[in-house]
Amino acid sequence: MTQTHQLKTAGFIAKIGSKQTQYNDVTILFPFRNLALLAMFDISTTKPIAKEILISEFQNTLDEALNQPDFVATEIATFILLQQFLQALNIASKGGSTSIAVAWIDTSKVWGYCAGDVRMGVISGKSLVWFSPVHTGANIDSPFTDELKQHPQRNILTRVLRPHRQFIPEFFEFTIAEGDLFLAATDGFWCDPSWCSWLSLKEQPEKPPHDDCTCIWFNVSNLLSSKHPELRNEQLVLNTKYQEIDISKNALS
Repeated sequence: MTQTHQLKTAGFIAKIGSKQTQYNDVTILFPFRNLALLAMFDISTTKPIAKEILISEFQNTLDEALNQPDFVATEIATFILLQQFLQALNIASKGGSTSIAVAWIDTSKVWGYCAGDVRMGVISGKSLVWFSPVHTGANIDSPFTDELKQHPQRNILTRVLRPHRQFIPEFFEFTIAEGDLFLAATDGFWCDPSWCSWLSLKEQPEKPPHDDCTCIWFNVSNLLSSKHPELRNEQLVLNTKYQEIDISKNALS
């Protein structure tokens, strides 16, 4: 690993997998009033949805919802938003599938929905603690544990977002303790033995990830107070329409 400074309070990793022909994860961040919305997708390599369509339809769906003056980021409102997103994909896309995790984040709590194997949690000290559920053949009706990472059915997903099919995501929520950082990642990060640790956030491994590897973390208070963290990356869709955040090069210097 190359020498770097200590772990920063924000960062974004987006690495193409060594066995992939193109990077096929999507991360979208919407600061909104006193909240942030983070959406992360791990698009299927065998049954892909076009990234351009997925990004466009998700942002359009959010724009329509957030422009309503009475919108409140409740559990029910988020479920309706995701079903509206699926309806938009039904029109724009013939098929494909993707893992998905979408969550609202404030300084003390995270709540949202997921389907598949995108994970969300916190960085607490030097530990990565995952809280959102994982839907694979390795852990049907039971929580996912590290021992299941090498299970032969780990890559069989029992829930996904798929156009023209019923979508039943699982609701989750967890708290963020003072001093913890919010964290989200695709399985190319959290399930790769060379990447799935706190050290990889501090000093990226020399060995490339096997699958597309995406991980984002940030201090929620800094993000919401417009103290911009180091999240600028061509693979991160950062929509500042609903809250101004300076992402100029000068702000990052």
